[in-house]
Amino acid sequence: MMVRADSKFSDVSQLVAAARAKPGTLTFGTSGVGSTEHIATTRFMMATGIDMVHVPYKGTAPAITDLIGGSIDLIFVPVPTSLPHIQSGKLRALAVSTLARSSSLPDVPTLNEAGIKNFEALTWIGLLGPAGLQNDIVKKLNNALNDAFKQDDGAAQLHKLGLDVAVGTAPEFKAFIAEDSENYAKIVKAAGIPKQ
Repeated sequence: MMVRADSKFSDVSQLVAAARAKPGTLTFGTSGVGSTEHIATTRFMMATGIDMVHVPYKGTAPAITDLIGGSIDLIFVPVPTSLPHIQSGKLRALAVSTLARSSSLPDVPTLNEAGIKNFEALTWIGLLGPAGLQNDIVKKLNNALNDAFKQDDGAAQLHKLGLDVAVGTAPEFKAFIAEDSENYAKIVKAAGIPKQ
């Protein structure tokens, strides 16, 4: 969750208090209707009982540009996307939407730490293959990736990009995708987000 560097909001509680005091006045940008940013912010509004105005863009870059320029109040974007803007001093992270702090932003609290209990909205990257891929090939690829991520230099390179690494088995990843998809579907339905 990012705001401009000169934003009047220095933490999540201030932003939530302002949104509650004047519903529908704060604006949030996303890369479009139904995007991960849209779902994450919708989940945040549902968890806090606030109402903000959605400003969909055709991509994350124009949304960030307008945030820096002062046209919108906040945006949820993945750490790798936001890190250069935070490091340049143009944007400030109020919180991360993972259950654990980001290794790239260790001083930034989680939304859970900011008082929004059990809040998690992830943007993730994974390796997928065609349906019916032989199990021995899946295991070989999975083991090779896990080994690479467990090595200090492999994980360090990803951390430099703002990525945190999670290792596991293919069945665990499959179960994660199913659970994540179900959670997103519930939010989309509850919020009435139209199909695109």
